[in-house]
Amino acid sequence: MDFTPNPEQQAVADVVTSVLERDNTWDALVSGGVAALGVPERLGGDGLVCPNFPPP
Repeated sequence: MDFTPNPEQQAVADVVTSVLERDNTWDALVSGGVAALGVPERLGGDGLVCPNFPPP
């Protein structure tokens, strides 16, 4: 089984890593936009579809 991230997954990992390297807190994740990744766009989020997220 290949667990290599696709480009979208790698981009998310890079953003999360970048935010957490600066400030390892929940507030940093929220202000960095990470908390909105899985929120549907119609609700103001980024609408990221993750295989581990339930459908909206």
